[in-house]
Amino acid sequence: SARSRMVVRPSPDLLYASCAYDLGAAHGALRVHTRDMPKTYWSVSLFDADTDNFYVVNDRHAKDGAVDFLVVAPGTHVDSPLPQIVSPTARGIVLFRTLINDETHLAQIDAGRRHAGCAPYAPG
Repeated sequence: SARSRMVVRPSPDLLYASCAYDLGAAHGALRVHTRDMPKTYWSVSLFDADTDNFYVVNDRHAKDGAVDFLVVAPGTHVDSPLPQIVSPTARGIVLFRTLINDETHLAQIDAGRRHAGCAPYAPG
C-alpha cells in the first residue's frame, strides 16, 4: 500500500511479499511455505545478505501450488522432514512474486499470495 512504499506497485503486473530473515535470531532455521497459490506464475526466491540469489522455486516446480521448506544457517542441520536449503549468509531476504495475469482476478490472486509466509522453525 502507499503506507509501506513510495511506489505502490513497482511492477504493475506482479504482487510481492517479502520476509527479511536473521537465522541467528530464528535459532538457525526459517520455515518458508506457500499453499493454495493461484493458477498463474508465482515464485519464491531466496537472496543472501549480499543480495545474491541462491535459490528459486516457482509454479512449474510446485505444481500443487504449495512449497514447504527450511532455510538454514551455514553449517546447520535441523532434525526435520522438510527439505533444507542452506543460506550462504545468516541474514537474507525471501521474496514471493505472483503474476497478475488478469486484473479481474486480482482479489483471488492476492488471497493466494497471502498464504505465503516465513517464520522461525519450531518442530512439533
